[in-house]
Amino acid sequence: RTPPPRSVVVKLREEDVQEMKWPLFHNGVASGLAMSAYQVDTKWIIHNRPQDEDKQHEHGGFLFALGLNGHLEALRAYEVCEYLTQLNIATTVGLLLGIASMRCGSRQQQTLRLLATHIASLRPPNSLAVKVNPLIQIAAVHGVGLLFMESADQHLASVFVQQIGHLPEQTELKDLYKFDRHAYSLACGVSLGMIMLGQGEGKTSTNLQLTSRLLCLLEGKHIDVKDGQQSSNSFQAAPASDASGVNDDARSSGEGLILNRNGVDCHCTSPAASLALTLMYLKTGSNEVASWLQPPSTIKELCSVRPDVLLM
Repeated sequence: RTPPPRSVVVKLREEDVQEMKWPLFHNGVASGLAMSAYQVDTKWIIHNRPQDEDKQHEHGGFLFALGLNGHLEALRAYEVCEYLTQLNIATTVGLLLGIASMRCGSRQQQTLRLLATHIASLRPPNSLAVKVNPLIQIAAVHGVGLLFMESADQHLASVFVQQIGHLPEQTELKDLYKFDRHAYSLACGVSLGMIMLGQGEGKTSTNLQLTSRLLCLLEGKHIDVKDGQQSSNSFQAAPASDASGVNDDARSSGEGLILNRNGVDCHCTSPAASLALTLMYLKTGSNEVASWLQPPSTIKELCSVRPDVLLM
């Protein structure tokens, strides 16, 4: 005979509850994907919007999945506005990603304006400064990459290649330990790669400038793409940064640049630059680009690269 089952009560700490929120988001995505065979209208979506704060993460994932299935097309502009004015991070992230994925590659200007509202670098220079949660900024950046996939848009490409080495706008320095700045850099790199997806083969001036800048972010030094020569005087030595990765000049100027003594924090920018280069030259068969992404050939160089960056 087996012993009778025991009833064990597990008490969750506050940290455990916080860590469960994004798994619930993924659970919502799975539930939404199961709705692919059904007809979903606006009334059904609005009717199933939860009022309980604890269920917002799951509903955010559900909205993302509805967008993947194309069901968010039924939402009107004022209904999207109602979701955004709730100021809930999970539902905003899910809604932005869902709308962008539903209109993938369409370059729709109305959707671009919706996403650009959450990205300071895409807003007009004299616009009102709005503090946007970094996670929402990351979702909006990914959304722009999906919306303009394979478009080779020069303006968006130039913005995102510059943002790879910057912090999210309106991010307080005291929040840098709580927020992984690598996520923002990686989002900009992925979006840049999607915008320039497979468009790197043409030797246009825009492609050469983008490639040159990405190599700066990849290796911390300038490489002239035309002749493959490295320039040793392209970067001036930047002041040493503290544990947060932001040096004193960046603090005083407020630009949020991520710098180290070599001019570029390769630990932060290398993964984003490598992904952007890979997507940009996808299926081009370029041996030159493949040589740039080769792993280090000496033990000394190998020890100076983080394992996750090397895998990327």
